[in-house]
Amino acid sequence: MTWRWIVARERRERGDGTIFYRKSRKRWAAQVDLGVDAAGARVRPTVYGATREEVRTKLEELRNAHRKGADLTARGTTFDEIATAWLQRDVGERVSESTRSNYETLLRGRISHAIGQDRVVDLRTEDVEDMLLEMRDLGLSARYMRLTLNLTSRVLDYAMRRDVILRNVADRVRAPAGLNRPGFVGGS
Repeated sequence: MTWRWIVARERRERGDGTIFYRKSRKRWAAQVDLGVDAAGARVRPTVYGATREEVRTKLEELRNAHRKGADLTARGTTFDEIATAWLQRDVGERVSESTRSNYETLLRGRISHAIGQDRVVDLRTEDVEDMLLEMRDLGLSARYMRLTLNLTSRVLDYAMRRDVILRNVADRVRAPAGLNRPGFVGGS
């Protein structure tokens, strides 16, 4: 006769979420139920990790973000998607056509290349710093890097106002010194 010992686990409270192993992904997963959206569909954001403890930590971060008012349904939003929404809704007709064109060129160029496909909630200060250091290594001017940082910060500020992220990671970054172009008076 084989004895099976049943280990009783403490029951989680409602709204605490669930942790389980997803065989199809060979990863641990955690979900939290946030009720229904305006269309009546269940909102259950999921996080994944290699270990149960990693997923438990991510689940706690998810719950904390929800308590602070972050829109967890927008977790998959990339920087490029937020930038496009910012250009359409926030910038609109408030700037000249040439300024808007400059914004689009910067956003679709170096910024998109570096962080455009990254999810906004996953961006870290190091990602923005790495983008600027790459620009410096390419020999771009200090002014260009400051403009890039300013634009990145403005897009992330828009994401904060839309409750997609809780903090603007670009706020703590300083543009590195770059090259001064001939005839350019000023510094980094």
